[in-house]
Amino acid sequence: MSIFERLRNGAREIDLPQDIRINGESIHCLQMLRLLPGKRATMKAKWRGREILLKLRPDTFAGGRGSRRELKIHRALRAAKIPTAELLFAARAAGAHALAFAYLQAAPMSEMWHSVPNRAQHLAVLVRFFRAMHARGFAQHDPHMNNFLWSGETIYAIDVASVKRHARRRYGAWQRRNLAELNAQIPRAWRALWPAALAAVYPEGARDTALAIAIRRARRRRQARYLKKCMRACGEFAALKNWQQVAVWRRAQAGAELNSFLRDPEEWMRRGQILKNGNSATVVRVNFGAQCVVIKRNNSNLRWGRWRRLFRSSRARGSWRGAHRLRLNDIQTPAPIAFLEQRWGPARIRGYYVCEYNAAPSANKFSNARPNEKELQQFAALFKKLRAAKISHGDMKASNFLVADDAVYLIDLESLKPCAVWRAPALLQKDRARFLKNWQAKTRELFAAALAYDK
Repeated sequence: MSIFERLRNGAREIDLPQDIRINGESIHCLQMLRLLPGKRATMKAKWRGREILLKLRPDTFAGGRGSRRELKIHRALRAAKIPTAELLFAARAAGAHALAFAYLQAAPMSEMWHSVPNRAQHLAVLVRFFRAMHARGFAQHDPHMNNFLWSGETIYAIDVASVKRHARRRYGAWQRRNLAELNAQIPRAWRALWPAALAAVYPEGARDTALAIAIRRARRRRQARYLKKCMRACGEFAALKNWQQVAVWRRAQAGAELNSFLRDPEEWMRRGQILKNGNSATVVRVNFGAQCVVIKRNNSNLRWGRWRRLFRSSRARGSWRGAHRLRLNDIQTPAPIAFLEQRWGPARIRGYYVCEYNAAPSANKFSNARPNEKELQQFAALFKKLRAAKISHGDMKASNFLVADDAVYLIDLESLKPCAVWRAPALLQKDRARFLKNWQAKTRELFAAALAYDK
């Protein structure tokens, strides 16, 4: 089946490489970069001996409107001298709308956060780029870092369908909102550099007293959108929902082993190495191919406990959402892979949560040895991030912390929840007190000093 037919039919996978014909010319499609089923396919391709970026949309009302809008915005950006890829052709062929751009040999901004040597300068260049767009009346309202390419000291805007034009160019509400959307996308570790970057290259934003409120709102919106996204089928996640089960998993992890687990999770529980076999949960370690993973099954042994949980959100679902909430806030936890609920209609019979295996020892090791300075700093950083994000873990036993060389990882996320502003101080203090209760006097003193709120 051709690329055009697969795109129209809403396929989630399109086999490449493959040749297609547009305007009577052959185009060799090499690699799928992004596929939105039934909406858009973005591919790396070859045309007339040169590499191009090819975008295809189905020949529907929405597809035609999307292509026309992107073409119009692209031409406006080029006229305003805002760096973006050169348009090679726009065509309509074989039931699809096609846009072809020069392929830029540049890295997405998302790949450069951890490799660039001078973070402050890097962020200042990005904010300066936004100021240049604002000065010409443009705003990228989907400013995730894959929509920008970096080459030398030049930033290129791509996927310009989400760029909007505004008539009013004097600094005001839409510029504030766009800066807040940008801030919500940058890594948390970079946010301390934000005020200096604004002051250096965007003084109007630095003087805007309402920007801080807009940033908090943008971060909440982004987190809420992502926590909804991780519960449904999309480019990053696959989902299965029927009368007997609900499952969501990462597409990148899909394979024969994961499919087998979704069909018969108890078989995988039997073949796994038991890490914990308690009344409330059973945890095993198994291999999904070359990857070592942990499966946690929630148990309800008491008859009343089973009935009480039938119509409540499962603990596996809570762990899945909690893991994504932590990772959004730059808090380390083993990478989530999948969760599965066995159901009978609306009743949740049993839940399973799957994540990567982390071999780091638990904090129980401090029962016999005191933490060193590096480990104390790691715990202090973890609690500081939890306070900043207003997240309560709810079960601060020593066994729920894995102490790795690079960071402390939180596990057992069933009770994890965001705190309302008015409740946050009490819940976070309760977490801290429960954590300190794990230790003998000398170790407790070391942790208490490290976790002091004024540090």
